[in-house]
Amino acid sequence: MRRIVWIDIAKAICIILVVIGHYIPETHPLWYWEMRNVIYTFHMPLFMFASGYIYIATKKEISYSDFLWKKVKRLMIPYLTVSVLVVTIKLCTQGQAYVENPVTPLSYFKILYLPEAGYFLWFI
Repeated sequence: MRRIVWIDIAKAICIILVVIGHYIPETHPLWYWEMRNVIYTFHMPLFMFASGYIYIATKKEISYSDFLWKKVKRLMIPYLTVSVLVVTIKLCTQGQAYVENPVTPLSYFKILYLPEAGYFLWFI
């Protein structure tokens, strides 16, 4: 399939805007903060639009159940694996070291409906 150049350019711009949005210099000037606020008003919707456009342009005819199973394998298995690992490490170390967001054995169940292992797992 041919690449859609303008979508590639839009995605590249979005990636650059995400980096700018997440970088906050210690001594940032006021104009930088205002520019960052403006960037935050549109960079993620633009990225979602570009991703959705690519999805529709490259969509293959598969059943909904196959599509859903593919997403579960790609997203939930890594999330659950990393969550179980993080909860286990936290349970083993929270008595000897400071642990942000302490956990309990019940956390193994909670990872099914909460980011119990840590909110840093949002990207998985």
